[in-house]
Amino acid sequence: MSDSEEVYEGDQIPSDDESVDGNGISDEEGYDLNVDSGKHYENDSRRFKKSKISSDETWSNQSLPFDNLPFTKNVGPKNIPDTNKIKNDVPVTADEIKKFIGVNIMIGVKHLLSYRDSWPSNPQLNDAYISSSMPVKRFSFLLSNLHLNDQTKEPKKGEVNFDKLYKIRPFIDRISETYMQYYDPTREQSIDESMVKFKSRNTMKQYMPQKPIKQGYKIWVRSDMNGYVCEFQIYTGKINNVTKKNLGERVIMSLSQTLKNKNYHIYFDNYFTSTNLMITLLKDGISACGTIRKDDLPKNQGKDKDMKMGDNQYRPSNEGIRYLKWLDKKPVHFLSNFHDPSDLSEVERRQKDGSLKTIACPQIAKDYNAHMGFVDKSDQMKSFYEITRKSRK
Repeated sequence: MSDSEEVYEGDQIPSDDESVDGNGISDEEGYDLNVDSGKHYENDSRRFKKSKISSDETWSNQSLPFDNLPFTKNVGPKNIPDTNKIKNDVPVTADEIKKFIGVNIMIGVKHLLSYRDSWPSNPQLNDAYISSSMPVKRFSFLLSNLHLNDQTKEPKKGEVNFDKLYKIRPFIDRISETYMQYYDPTREQSIDESMVKFKSRNTMKQYMPQKPIKQGYKIWVRSDMNGYVCEFQIYTGKINNVTKKNLGERVIMSLSQTLKNKNYHIYFDNYFTSTNLMITLLKDGISACGTIRKDDLPKNQGKDKDMKMGDNQYRPSNEGIRYLKWLDKKPVHFLSNFHDPSDLSEVERRQKDGSLKTIACPQIAKDYNAHMGFVDKSDQMKSFYEITRKSRK
């Protein structure tokens, strides 16, 4: 990345030609090696920092002290709008906010059609644990009036400090710090985009027809082998309707700042990969691997028609970057700053007659397929606890 390029900062990620607002078309998908990646998630051990939990505590007490919950620090009555404007108001306490968060978590676990189903009048259907925490009217009141920032101080559009995420900025910053503070991630990690479903009108909404969730908010995510979200940033769209280049490179550089010289391996698809990015990451002590698009390929490479299934060609650069082309059912192109392209393994491919054929496979291809799906696993785990709610802007 040259010195003349703009450095990406914070969550204000500008748009790219292939990732647009509204009803534009998104970037193309990375290549799938057609190998079942489920077997790579066998290690599901907990990696939370044990120094935060005393070894002599019982199972029921193995949690952080209630008064020091990382998600509820600095959350209290100040986050509620001026109650003088609300009739029959009751002051909100920090303890009530903690109960409110807990009820939201429980509703996500129970998978009810509506949050009100936790407070039915029928005693056989009533959830005593949730209903005893707070009345449904009180929960609805907090759900409708909870504020996370002072809206009277919100910068207006066009001002220097304007932030599309101003209303939830303190919460985003807080949980981002918590994600990194209370967990030791695995060495292998991947960076990819995630979608949060949203169908109403908003300038940050993206339309991506090739994704399972086609409309919603786009979030750049770095996840580890267990599907844990190590770091994330919400994509806010174009800034002043200006399209800027190299969005993928700037996203990777931003999400990998805390990984410098720590022996981590990160994987990403061809939307992000470039030779300049690989060189920069190598200088920062970050091992990286990704697929690359045809437009960025080295010149004078061999023709595909001269290769048979399982063949590969590779070429090292003077900067320590390795390029590799492997012919699977179609050509696949990789860049890596730490793999040895001569390392080979084997994979099986099904033929037209139904039989299996063993072909040579570079280790770089196997590693990419094994570790690229961590963000997808995170999305899968998140989907088990999602709560769908109708909202008004």
